[in-house]
Amino acid sequence: MNFKVINGVKRERPNYFDLYFNAFSKCVERLNNSDSLFDELKILEKKRFVYYGVKMLNAKNTDGLNYDELLSIMEAFEFIKGAMSQLSPNEFENIFPIEKKYDGEKNGWKDYFFTKNAIAEIGENTPILEKINDFLWDYQNWDVSHFMVNNMSLISDIRRVQGQKGLMEEFMDENDVPYYTMHTDEKGKQYLENSQTGEVTKVRKAIPRYLHVVK
Repeated sequence: MNFKVINGVKRERPNYFDLYFNAFSKCVERLNNSDSLFDELKILEKKRFVYYGVKMLNAKNTDGLNYDELLSIMEAFEFIKGAMSQLSPNEFENIFPIEKKYDGEKNGWKDYFFTKNAIAEIGENTPILEKINDFLWDYQNWDVSHFMVNNMSLISDIRRVQGQKGLMEEFMDENDVPYYTMHTDEKGKQYLENSQTGEVTKVRKAIPRYLHVVK
């Protein structure tokens, strides 16, 4: 019996940034058409605004952006955080539920109880306001954590364009911790450089498992 291999139809991966950008843009359009301030909107519309804003920025690829483009993305982060600050922790939790992880104290990381304690310090039904940055760092939810890490990475990218070191590099230098940075030479080959010794190590691409050396 002969078998024939049929080429399957390649499924293109959806562009999640475009999807969330379109949804977020509709929220902004409704806000502009309402002649209302954000804090005057109905709670459902506020939640949509924050949800799609976070999802949009988490899906944004900032590789290769110039200085002005990076600043524009930073303004979007601050805009979304400003909208978040108008919500209460209870309202925020309805958008991004706290992850049900309960072993944080034993392992030294955030968990459900840690987040609940942070909420108690603000008040469940009190607007977060100026405490928004601390609140977001204390909040145990993948989307929120991803949002904050992307925010910090963006700050580092902007600093590097300005000729400064990124936040992590600066922290490690201050604490005398060596690290490696990736570089590409004029031939397109990548190498790692030790921040303290200047030692260079070539980057070798892994050979796929299905390839074997024929002797």
